[in-house]
Amino acid sequence: MKKDYSYLIGKNRKEILEEMGEEYNFFPAEVWTYTLKKLLFKSRVLFLFFKDDKVLNVKIKNCYGKCNA
Repeated sequence: MKKDYSYLIGKNRKEILEEMGEEYNFFPAEVWTYTLKKLLFKSRVLFLFFKDDKVLNVKIKNCYGKCNA
């Protein structure tokens, strides 16, 4: 089942940290990632794209090995 993360759009970095946790994100970065699911070589990753300290867009991607937005 795919969860809709569009409710994160418009939230600032502090609100995202409170809701999703820190994981391995550099605070001032324009793109943050969260691993939603990991199985052997496959993972499902949530990408949060920031502009002016607010989430502008969200994207979920299935990745094999290294994952880039």
